[in-house]
Amino acid sequence: KQRLRKLQARAQSPPKPKPKPKTLLDEILLEEKTKTQQQHTLFKLIPEAAQVPPPEEKNEPIQSPNAIYPSVFYQLSFTKGNQSSGQLKRKRSALPEDSGGVTKLSEGDDSQAIEHNGSDEPVDPTKSPKKKRRRRSSGATPRPAPQPVIVDMMVLVEEVDTGRYPSIKRYEGEHSDSCAICKKKGTLFCCEFCSNAEHMECLRERLTIREPEPDDDFMCHKCIQTILARRARAEKRRLRKRDHALSKAGIAPVPEVNLEGKEPITTNLESHIPFEPMPTATAAGAHAEVATPAMRAAANVTREIYWKDELASHVESYQACPTGGPGGLICCDFCTASYSRLMCDTSKEMERQTISKVGREVSEMLELLRDAQLRMQQAVEVAKANDERRSLLSSNEVETECSTIINDQMGNNVNTSAVGMLDIVQICNQNAQVSM
Repeated sequence: KQRLRKLQARAQSPPKPKPKPKTLLDEILLEEKTKTQQQHTLFKLIPEAAQVPPPEEKNEPIQSPNAIYPSVFYQLSFTKGNQSSGQLKRKRSALPEDSGGVTKLSEGDDSQAIEHNGSDEPVDPTKSPKKKRRRRSSGATPRPAPQPVIVDMMVLVEEVDTGRYPSIKRYEGEHSDSCAICKKKGTLFCCEFCSNAEHMECLRERLTIREPEPDDDFMCHKCIQTILARRARAEKRRLRKRDHALSKAGIAPVPEVNLEGKEPITTNLESHIPFEPMPTATAAGAHAEVATPAMRAAANVTREIYWKDELASHVESYQACPTGGPGGLICCDFCTASYSRLMCDTSKEMERQTISKVGREVSEMLELLRDAQLRMQQAVEVAKANDERRSLLSSNEVETECSTIINDQMGNNVNTSAVGMLDIVQICNQNAQVSM
């Protein structure tokens, strides 16, 4: 009863304003849709016993002032379908039961699809269902762009001048009149190692360079890329050599297949995988067997050690020193090489520090020696001057002729036995001239 009341109230409610048809085809479709909705509503209001099946539809032309022939109708439908890109009804097949209560008929019938969706209200089939948009995960952060490498041309020029790249030499000749990048003229910078000339703006579009000084040498983008590539190649070679040296010293050993049948040195701990020597050739002139992938895989397998309470105690895995010194003997080849390498580096550093310390002491002693030498020279000069002064005066004389003459000239009657050296030399010269 409640459902019947709802349907009656809905039937008595004023209808919604219908949109004004734009074309003849829209008007025909709207009329057919209205008829279908009215029939559907009446069938729900009338009891099932009193329901009369609807009259069968006949393929007769519609008798109305605006009636058109079926061929014209289908032609209009096809034309409008192409224009509106699929807004008209397409051939629909009956969907399964779990399709939300939607029943789709073929295009031959003029009825429209009716969707209930669990309610009694019909839904406009022309409205396409909304598609769910996929949400982008907010947790995924984009990777940061790599920072550009700043190129310092002066560093590259110094590397070339030092002879690090023998095939690259300074260019002596005429340069191009146009930019090697944009092929235009203007303020061009000539490369010091080839015939190219480029604009600074064009070079900065290709590479990120440091602001050059007015007196710096210029280098084009081709020479810069060549030097950077050779530098990277040299760095790879250096790292390869370093890894090889470390592997020899035992710091980072490279896994290799043991073809000599020699058991590697191990501790007294139990191993899960026992060691099995590889078979080798014993006949004269025979070659050793080539390592197969299975052999390489077996050699690269890491050993699993099972810890036991018995292993917690101290186990003497080394022999006593035959000379009676403390500690044990180093038996591992890798450990021995690493230890000897460490000791060599340590001894070199100690010798270097000792030599530098002795050198500083020697330099200080040389400075003191120079100072003493200067003082000695000054003392010798003073002693010589004093000897010359003493030679001019006799230690036994109290008064001399020169002193008497000096006293007479100065107007003094006092006897003096010591006068200045310059005065004595001057008076002696005067006496010599008078005697002559």
